[in-house]
Amino acid sequence: MRIALISDIHGNLPALMAVLDDIDLRNVDQLYCLGDLVDLAPWSNEVVSLIRERKISCLMGNHDELIAYNLPITTIKDKSAKENEARHQAISHSLNTVSDSNKAFLASLPKHIQLNFESQMVHLTHATPFGIADYVFEDDVQKLKACLAASSSSILAVGHTHLSYIRQFEEGIVINLGSVGRTQEPDAKASYAMLELNQTDVSANIIKIDYPIEETIKGILESSVPDFYAESLKSPSS
Repeated sequence: MRIALISDIHGNLPALMAVLDDIDLRNVDQLYCLGDLVDLAPWSNEVVSLIRERKISCLMGNHDELIAYNLPITTIKDKSAKENEARHQAISHSLNTVSDSNKAFLASLPKHIQLNFESQMVHLTHATPFGIADYVFEDDVQKLKACLAASSSSILAVGHTHLSYIRQFEEGIVINLGSVGRTQEPDAKASYAMLELNQTDVSANIIKIDYPIEETIKGILESSVPDFYAESLKSPSS
């Protein structure tokens, strides 16, 4: 069983198309998206429509929830005033442009998917089993183990941080897919994960690919999405 997992597209249609093209070449059995389809690039409607057209099983991310339910836009304490202002503007752009049909689709998405493949249990969620906007990072061993325990699975796949990693413990594996459209990693590539499962073994890999990032930068600069998100694509780890 070969499963492709994508997450955190954030309205970046060129990146999503490149990743889906790559996945199509790999003869996967199943494809899941862990959410955050919208915001931070100008193609939120196109991204949601493509996910719907391809009937990709998808979870709700925290940005999807904001847009679906028009929730208050909160200030993130560890972000600069400039980034928080840009974030407010980008989310407002999505609230004003995402179609009612696509908002209804986002509202219909589940927050967890539990998969059972013979002897392997796989839990999918956007951030952690504790919350849709919760964070768990690669070096937080105790929280990673707590997330595994809360998932009641041997394999936990998450996104949200935009930083990819695979951590293996005696209790199981935690995989962060990174981000298709808004990486925080220095290579600026789109990333996703591939799981290969059989009766006794699990193989997990992070796959990174180039995409036409200049097309995305140009699209942001020509839209009402703040230029901040074009500049940060050029140096994603800053």
